[in-house]
Amino acid sequence: MEKLYHFTTLSNAEKIVENNTLKFGRLKQMNDLCENSKNIYNYLHPLHPNINTDYIKTEINKYRQISLTEDKTVFGRKGFDLHQMWGKYAADGRGVCLVFDKNKLIEAIEKEGECNHRNVIYLENFSPDVFTDIRRKKEIQKWVQDNANQLFFIKRKEWEHEQEYRIVKRFEDYKKNYFFNFCDSLKYIILASTRARVPYNNTKSAEKCEPPILKSKKYEKIQQYLPHDVHILVYEPYLGSYILYNITGNIIW
Repeated sequence: MEKLYHFTTLSNAEKIVENNTLKFGRLKQMNDLCENSKNIYNYLHPLHPNINTDYIKTEINKYRQISLTEDKTVFGRKGFDLHQMWGKYAADGRGVCLVFDKNKLIEAIEKEGECNHRNVIYLENFSPDVFTDIRRKKEIQKWVQDNANQLFFIKRKEWEHEQEYRIVKRFEDYKKNYFFNFCDSLKYIILASTRARVPYNNTKSAEKCEPPILKSKKYEKIQQYLPHDVHILVYEPYLGSYILYNITGNIIW
């Protein structure tokens, strides 16, 4: 099964599992300067020298995204095996990593309609400057659509460690929140090591080794809404390496 991953906090995971949706994020809330503060430069045309670039920026800001992580060989690591992602997006390991079946997720994207989705490309030299040759206001929406790959799927090289796969869609109302129904594509929820320690064998009782996170109200709610075919896994350091196993102790990776 090809997989895509989404790192998030325990509180957000509770909402995601309960509603079976992922929230589309705004570009202005992104942590990449090339995305949250684009500079628009429109070549001046003799017939239309005064087109306002704010209209172009407004149109770009109507697009929202969902960021996922994919398996890549750049660093020789699986998508769930990235410590910077656990630290930055999953509350220093107190959150979770949601694992999706990539093919089923893409099926859900196709049902959503009018979505762009692909892996992000990372370039050594990339800036927030955007150059256009738009002559009329009515051309703006089509220009953004035609240049979506350049506008929404390129980042600077230093972000390469995120191994990002992105879903992008245009929404008319900037103030409203929008959500994506991922249908039955969620397959696993991974908890991080010391936050979710369980025994490797039957020498100790599971009751004594259960961590606080497994008894928390948020985790109980997640389990309450979790489909029966979605399994809980644990990612943990072990003898100088890392292993992935289910909460009954069976090692998977």
